[in-house]
This record gives sequence, C-alpha cells and structure tokens, in this order.
Amino acid sequence: MIKVGTSYLSRESVFTGIKGNATIAVAKRWIQVELNGSYLLTADTSAKTHFARYGIKIEKAVSKLVVGVSGDVEENLWRSKQSDSLMAISKRFNEVEGYIRSGSKSKMPIKIAYKERHDYLASMNRMDLYSKAQELSTSLERTRTSGSFLKMLASYRSHSLCRFS
Repeated sequence: MIKVGTSYLSRESVFTGIKGNATIAVAKRWIQVELNGSYLLTADTSAKTHFARYGIKIEKAVSKLVVGVSGDVEENLWRSKQSDSLMAISKRFNEVEGYIRSGSKSKMPIKIAYKERHDYLASMNRMDLYSKAQELSTSLERTRTSGSFLKMLASYRSHSLCRFS
C-alpha cells in the first residue's frame, strides 16, 4: 500500500505553504514494515518554517508473539526571515521503542515495551539536546463481545534534563 498527498496553502499576502505526506506499508506473511512521513514548509511576514515528521515500524511474528521496533523523528524549525537564524520556538525529538506483544488472535492481548526519547531545543543557531526520557511499560486488554472491555497499563518513566548552553 502506498499513499501520497500534497497541498498548497495560502492566506493572501500573509502566509504561504506547501504540505505533503506519504505512507508505505508492506506486509508479508512473516514481517510487516510501515514507513510514513510528512512535511510542511511555510513562509509568513517574519519567519520561514520547516516542519517534518518521519516514522518507521517493523514487526515480525515469532510463534504466538510479535516482536517489533518503531521510531519517530519530528523537527519543527522556525527561522527568522531577516537573519536566517533559528528562533527559540524551534524543537525536535527522536523516539525509539522496542516491544513484544501477543499475536492478533490472543483473547487477552498483552504488550511489554521499552521507549526512549530525546528532546532538542534551539540554542546558538543549532539544535541542542535538552532532555532524555525512558519508559518501561506493560499493558493488558480484554474485550468482550458485549462491548465491555478492561485495559490495564503499568509504566515506569524516568526523565533527565541535559546540560544546555
């Protein structure tokens, strides 16, 4: 499956932009891969922006379990039109997750996951690491044919601020 879309945005002389996105998904009997991305480029009276988000997800069935890894990157850059320097509102993050979950035929799906995220902020016209976060989680879900369901989630998170110049 492949999906692609683009559009042009305009608000007379105040704002113009180009937006696009794409998704590619490949599923074979033993592996599933999904890639997605989107972007938005804009210009207004005082700033130019570049917003981008990319993601990947890979899953492999192993017996009655599914082993997977996913990653996301998002970048929101604001540049001054006068100096072409990064504005303080700019941000970026990178996130990676690894997990094991029960297969789709399980009556009570369970998932165990580890996730790590790094956040960046603008400093001195570059993006510097601002914080790191780690999360270990497990979830259990039970849905009945009557429509009632039970979902439990337990997680442990740690968060640390990094040196920022």
